[in-house]
Amino acid sequence: MKNAYLKVLLIVLLPFISLQLYSAPVTIEETKFHCTILQDGKLEVLYTIIFTEHEHRDRIRSIGAFIEPMTIIESWGEVDGRKFRTSMTSNGGGYYAAVFDRETVTSKKYTVNIRYRVDTSMTSPTRYNERNYAAFWWPPVQWDLPIKKQTVQIITPVEIPKSIKKAEQIKDDLVNRSGVIVNSDVVESNDRWVYYPSLWKNKNYLSIHAEKINLVPKYKQNVNFFFPAELLTSGAQGGTYSLDAFSAGDIIETGDFTINSSSVFLDVDAESGDAGNLSSSVTLFIRLIETGRRNLYRKIVTSRYPLDDSKITVLDGIKYTNYPSVSAKIRQSIDDAGQLIPDSYDIITSRPIEKSEHISFMIRYSDYGYIKMPHDKRLYNGKLRIFYPWHGLKLSQKFDILKISVTSPFTVSAKEDRAAYADLSNSEFKVVTPSFNRFASWEYVQGTRDQKAPDGEVFIDLNALSTKWES
Repeated sequence: MKNAYLKVLLIVLLPFISLQLYSAPVTIEETKFHCTILQDGKLEVLYTIIFTEHEHRDRIRSIGAFIEPMTIIESWGEVDGRKFRTSMTSNGGGYYAAVFDRETVTSKKYTVNIRYRVDTSMTSPTRYNERNYAAFWWPPVQWDLPIKKQTVQIITPVEIPKSIKKAEQIKDDLVNRSGVIVNSDVVESNDRWVYYPSLWKNKNYLSIHAEKINLVPKYKQNVNFFFPAELLTSGAQGGTYSLDAFSAGDIIETGDFTINSSSVFLDVDAESGDAGNLSSSVTLFIRLIETGRRNLYRKIVTSRYPLDDSKITVLDGIKYTNYPSVSAKIRQSIDDAGQLIPDSYDIITSRPIEKSEHISFMIRYSDYGYIKMPHDKRLYNGKLRIFYPWHGLKLSQKFDILKISVTSPFTVSAKEDRAAYADLSNSEFKVVTPSFNRFASWEYVQGTRDQKAPDGEVFIDLNALSTKWES
């Protein structure tokens, strides 16, 4: 009877277990933690979650628990090689939701990145062989779903010679001399435990790579170890920074800066075969003079269009040529509570901009695709008039000089009188704005395109200039 009972029990449970696995909303392909031990044992973490979608969603409702207090530095998503906006909202109790600016699509692979700082020490004091040590005890975030692979990389504050450039050069005797101690059961609980060098902020730090595959739900990966307590006074920080590793500790903001002028180039494009489907690309120039010293320009641009994936170039503010040795990154602004500020963006520079430097930021971004635009049912010269709205941009300061250029993908008759173009009710290309009277010049001129216009027709652009914009 006992054997028969067990056989029946297995028949009932197996389909039930299979159904649960099949109905998982996502497959977590990999989670990665890149951690840096900072001064006083605080921790900066870049947490990456890679998952395959089986349903669709506009958020991950609960991620955690995180150790608190913590500060969200930045967050973003990626799909098909492009970034998308992701904001983190607290659910309380150390749990956060990652809210996307879109819905996910079944079968696609997504990446969510969360850079945050743990604002409390992740170490505890201890003694071993009459020496003071710091015991590192930080736990990685756990999930209710299985994870195919999890990697934890930790930059310790232990400095090693800069001549060490590969993991293969780090032998047991070097680890022992460094003062790092790891219990054998911790090493054996991971599928890989490797020491490697991290040349970061102009110093070479002993780092740990711990890897675990096929984690069951709620699995807690063990990455505990010990290092000399005196290293807590400095942490793995200091020296120069990189844009990708920029954190709150790298911010330099003294004095002020002045925006002198801005230029906007709006190129409107029509989809081949369907003139009613339009998209646009924008190039924005922000010319300024630094009167203080800073590497972070907070909330410098407000835009209803997502700028996270924009290309940004730093130019000489006088010659408009590439500015040597300076690059920049644009990110969504963050408030004092670590929450993303909607539609607001910061610019980070790869080095501090010094007093009296003239620079210009060139920011380029494009629509994700073509959008069907509304049109007026009335005919103009036998053609339908299509409306293309552009919501504009706002800068953080008032400035005087504003230049605008707008291109049209359609041609007009070469015989039209462009001198009075703005006043003609039947103009085939017209830009309208409530701020029209604030421009000193507003001219429609013949433009150039990659393709040639048909005989008797030309492409046309709008060029506008205001010398007293003051907003």
